[in-house]
Amino acid sequence: MKKLLLVSALISAGAFANAQSFQKGRFFIQISEGGTTTHIATDGDSRHHGDEGGDRDPLTIEYGLTDKVGVGLNIGTDLYKVDASKYFGFEPRSKYAQMFFSETTLDFNYHFYNTKKLDLSSFFSVGLAVTTLKGDDFGEGGYQYNAKGNIVRTGAKMKYYFSRRFGIMAMVSGYTAKCSPFAVSGNNVAKNVTTNLTGWAFEFGPCFKFR
Repeated sequence: MKKLLLVSALISAGAFANAQSFQKGRFFIQISEGGTTTHIATDGDSRHHGDEGGDRDPLTIEYGLTDKVGVGLNIGTDLYKVDASKYFGFEPRSKYAQMFFSETTLDFNYHFYNTKKLDLSSFFSVGLAVTTLKGDDFGEGGYQYNAKGNIVRTGAKMKYYFSRRFGIMAMVSGYTAKCSPFAVSGNNVAKNVTTNLTGWAFEFGPCFKFR
């Protein structure tokens, strides 16, 4: 009887493991789009702060180290339309400039709840960030501003799988970053302006898993 109970327990445990949507040794990919709201604060020659809304478009790859813990890489870009004269001290002919905020982070994920269909996780990310403004409607040679720094992001994800490999993902996160133009060559505007960003983002998109 004891042997029968032991075998039944092992079979049940194996069935539960196979039913989990997140597992050790698997790769997970998600492509998402969403929105972001950030508080921009510039220091240096131009001092200004304000809230701006933008669009977000990242790619994330994750590998399962255990059935609960995963490590991954995130590459994403946020796009904002900002008043360049207020934040960066120069005014293009169109007044507004496209500001690109790009990040590459190492992600640490903890999957605290997952079944065959549903996967809930939290994450913490650290990495590199770049703030860029570039256009041709300023002076004779246009304008260029590149600032580099670091970013910290944390948040939570929910994935629901319609099939064995394909699903949909929803995610919310908060972040803080600081980018400096010092020691960056090629800038012709806002050479002494440091950009600080603090905000949150929400994302939706497809997700995929494979061994």
